[in-house]
Amino acid sequence: GAEYVVVIAPNKGSVYPEYLPDSIAGYRGLSRYDKLMDFLEKRTDIHAVKVKKALLGAKHRFNQPLYEINGTRWNDIGAFVAYEELGAVLTRLYPDYKPKTLSDFSIGKTNCVRDLERMLNVAGYHTQAEPTLSCPDIPATDFGITPAIAYTNMATRTGLLPKTIAFRDCFCARLGAYLAGDCRQLDTYTSLKFDPDLVAKEKPGLVIEEVAERYIDYLFGR
Repeated sequence: GAEYVVVIAPNKGSVYPEYLPDSIAGYRGLSRYDKLMDFLEKRTDIHAVKVKKALLGAKHRFNQPLYEINGTRWNDIGAFVAYEELGAVLTRLYPDYKPKTLSDFSIGKTNCVRDLERMLNVAGYHTQAEPTLSCPDIPATDFGITPAIAYTNMATRTGLLPKTIAFRDCFCARLGAYLAGDCRQLDTYTSLKFDPDLVAKEKPGLVIEEVAERYIDYLFGR
């Protein structure tokens, strides 16, 4: 009886193809991501969040990068855009739900080391500062690569989302932090495989499956 929502986080190159080599950027056909989103919209009743379209539009809306400059994942701004689109889907399912808006956040800067810097062993060199978002409603819980996290919201306000389970990868670290304060309970599992037995056992009201575009094959490897 739980609602099921799919979030596919676009590859950085899908949002910024203008920075790819000509041999790659020259491909202008529909990607597997585009074909899958079109199929989900037209031939299923699955709630699929249109993150890529929102991120492409946000390139002109924000005068800020949406992905880590020296990394492959979205930054705080990009994650917020995904949160907005997820919120638009969830408000249709839960009319009393009111997601946070950009005005609830303060924008700062960071020079954190990112994944590509670690891979290339150049951590510590000067890098361009990136935007960060902070909000009192974001819990201190680290929704990073920890395999399983259970967060219980102590707030009693109306409009909270029901108990939620999220199957996710690293893109959900920031997205989960934004969402946690909106849920009565948020349990996240770092897993690219949907676990129906876990859902049956925990009986959530909402299930979110987040997977990066580069791992899109896992959606078909059930």
